[in-house]
Amino acid sequence: MNKQGHGAEQRLVAETFQKSFAAMQDQKIVLYGTGINTEAVLQGTEGFRFVGLMDQAASGQVIYGQKVLNDREVIAMRPMIVIIARQSVVNIIFKRIQYLSLEHGICIYDLYGKLLGEENLQYQNGDLPYWNASEEELMEKIETSEIVSFDIFDTLLMRRTLYPEDVFELVETKLKDEGYECPFTDMRRYAESASEKCPRLDEIYATMRELYGLDKGMLHRMQELECEVDRGLLLRRDRMCRIFRESVKKGKAVYLLSDMYYPGPYMEELLQEHGISGYAGLFVSCDLRKEKSDGSLYQWYLSYVGEGKKLHIGDNRRADVQRAAEYGIDTYHIYSAYELLAASAMQDILADTVSLQKRHILGLMVSKAFNDPFVLGHTGGRLHIRDARQVGFYFVGPLLTEFVVWLGQQMEKMKIRQMLFPSRDGYLVKKIYEIVMDGGVQTVYFRTSRRAASVAGIFDSSDIKRRGARKYNGTYGDWLKQRFGICMEDADPRGNTMMDSSDGEMMEQVLSDYEAAILQNAQEERERYLNYLDEKGILGGEKQAIFDFVAAGTVQHSLERILGRSLQGLYFATMNLPNDMYPEDTEHITAAYGNLTSYGSAASCGMQSGLGQHYLFLESVLVDGSESFSHIDCAGNLVFEKTDTQSGYDKVEKLQEAALEYAAEYRKYFTEPAAGGPEPELTDELFGMLFSGRCIVDRQVREIFKNDDIYDGIRTYRLWEE
Repeated sequence: MNKQGHGAEQRLVAETFQKSFAAMQDQKIVLYGTGINTEAVLQGTEGFRFVGLMDQAASGQVIYGQKVLNDREVIAMRPMIVIIARQSVVNIIFKRIQYLSLEHGICIYDLYGKLLGEENLQYQNGDLPYWNASEEELMEKIETSEIVSFDIFDTLLMRRTLYPEDVFELVETKLKDEGYECPFTDMRRYAESASEKCPRLDEIYATMRELYGLDKGMLHRMQELECEVDRGLLLRRDRMCRIFRESVKKGKAVYLLSDMYYPGPYMEELLQEHGISGYAGLFVSCDLRKEKSDGSLYQWYLSYVGEGKKLHIGDNRRADVQRAAEYGIDTYHIYSAYELLAASAMQDILADTVSLQKRHILGLMVSKAFNDPFVLGHTGGRLHIRDARQVGFYFVGPLLTEFVVWLGQQMEKMKIRQMLFPSRDGYLVKKIYEIVMDGGVQTVYFRTSRRAASVAGIFDSSDIKRRGARKYNGTYGDWLKQRFGICMEDADPRGNTMMDSSDGEMMEQVLSDYEAAILQNAQEERERYLNYLDEKGILGGEKQAIFDFVAAGTVQHSLERILGRSLQGLYFATMNLPNDMYPEDTEHITAAYGNLTSYGSAASCGMQSGLGQHYLFLESVLVDGSESFSHIDCAGNLVFEKTDTQSGYDKVEKLQEAALEYAAEYRKYFTEPAAGGPEPELTDELFGMLFSGRCIVDRQVREIFKNDDIYDGIRTYRLWEE
């Protein structure tokens, strides 16, 4: 497009840049962004030394005659950087490249000449005018219009991907799996840009054949695969489809306008699949060789529909709003799901989306959380969490899915043949593992607990002393029962005496007095527990690993003592290692999130993690519906503790169902992790946003999270108070 083809917005952007940076024309300037407004700055300003562009998704390409530089090239060049983007997303980009300012002294500006700094890391979109948009307002505009047109993609339909071109990368991955390795994404993107105006999909592939000499069979398979992948990723934007149906019901003449390479008959199939029908006409750019983005489709549309008050509804600021308005059509701008996330209080999560795996995660989350274009109305940009299912799909599902991807990779590397998932923390993780990962490794869910394993794992007085040294909140009688499985004699006056951690002499005396009974009970519990483990198939000789959530290794160490062999620990995180059980750095335990300290930081990761600060919240919803396992009695019955943590478990189940739904969608649409592997840091950051004020969380949701620690004498309490 030449300079004359730019609309009012682009001309304003160029004029603003010219004025804001008039005094800096001798400086080397890199523009961050590759959109139409960047082109407007390059073509519509004079006297500037533009030396390149930046865009994390296009590094190495040449766009508008400028090379898209990588970070190393920018550092070597030491230019000033100007972010060409809407103000609502400037902070996301600044966070992405802030280190260039902090570590390399490169000045970073917005379009208005403002030097960006620490204040731009704070959320600034709380009073965004769009937060006042509503379905009611839109319906009022529809009511007063005679002819209504809707955009299709990102308005009525959307994809379960963060960016539309992620479809190409998924196709490239599938082609590789089929034995054909090629840079499909780059080839497909370039072929579309090299095709004639408004090309059909088959014409784009014809261009690919001319450019790259592909045979017809391979070309057909590529096109077939692209349609298959893209079609499978589509879903309705439910509220917008309801508004569409209401418009039809009200007797409005409703049309669909789309700048798209799929021809009309194929588009009709897609619309029909998603229950979109009753429109008066469907006009697609590749059929008419006219497009919304340059206005030619609107010009044709106006002559077709004739007189009457018209309204166009869509997500694209330029094609659906600016261009339509230029032709005298009233417009209503709705945000795409991506744009909602980018403008929301959760926008920081978009600071790094280079890897396809990160875009998989966010694409699935966004397809549910921001499906409704009015979901952030009157919330100041904060996502309103009203029920447990939202927590499960948006936050817990992604975190657990990325963990099990990591877990599967570790198991393959270590040649694990049997994976042990202990109760209760292993319940949901095992279910997600079995959804996301391929079979081949036996998985076993079995009953255990610190109390069950540590008592059965007592062999001598040193074991007794180790268990006794751990702090307990309660009486000596409760301590003896919970920590060692025996009852203090009724006549013993110490039974009702509260424990005092400073009175080590009293504790030692109690342990000495009851040592024989403790050892005898431990032997009996161990024999019964070994029979149970044998029934579960855990006593075999295959290489085993054991899952734990956030732990110091108590259960693993005790089971190793009971079984008489080492186990490989695969944890979310370890807690306060090294310790007396594992005094040195050990290969016995590997953790996805490193070693957390009692102060809630992930020391080995060097970050203040969401998991480190809020792991008890997650632990409280990983469990099955039973109480904590205690031991196996003389009759062979499983005995459980009596607590209150499972009241309200129906809400926990709703959360778990949604987390499993996320995992199932991940498996269905993405099949396997993208190249580069899991992204646990991204899902950790996402999980932390639930608690950091980025969301509004209703009381009924906060009440789901409860915890107890019977082993340490801590009764049930709520984790999330006002």
